[in-house]
Amino acid sequence: MMNRWYGRDQDGLRHQTPRTPFKGEPQYTLEKLFITPFTHAYTADDMGRTGYTPIERNLMPSGIHILDAYLQTLRHRHSDIADFCDSYNARTSDLDGLIFLLTGMTNQEFRNRWIVKTADLLLRYTDRPSRQSPIVAMQALAPISISSTSET
Repeated sequence: MMNRWYGRDQDGLRHQTPRTPFKGEPQYTLEKLFITPFTHAYTADDMGRTGYTPIERNLMPSGIHILDAYLQTLRHRHSDIADFCDSYNARTSDLDGLIFLLTGMTNQEFRNRWIVKTADLLLRYTDRPSRQSPIVAMQALAPISISSTSET
């Protein structure tokens, strides 16, 4: 990634400084910051009638404007942090530090967990009979294995 802080070793050569583990209790967890990709939930009432009801979502879960803007960027599935940082005239290392200090995770780990949680929810709750299931669609895109033996 660009805009990383690089230290110098004894020979004066630049190298990426490894991040040490976070000390203390992080202020935020992924669960507290995560914004569901859904706007409605499929529900049933006591009489068996089904339908969609709106989900209450907190679109600004942290109250920190820059962090909430970043969460909105992730919610819209834009994971290019360089573009996000450029819009604020900041370095990616600035955002990395913010995420690390608030969550105790590296930004890469935070983004990856966000993506996995979003994918899990989409795969789990979007299987509707009127459309092809995302799992079936993913299986259709899986590489086809070609056997080394062929019948003639």
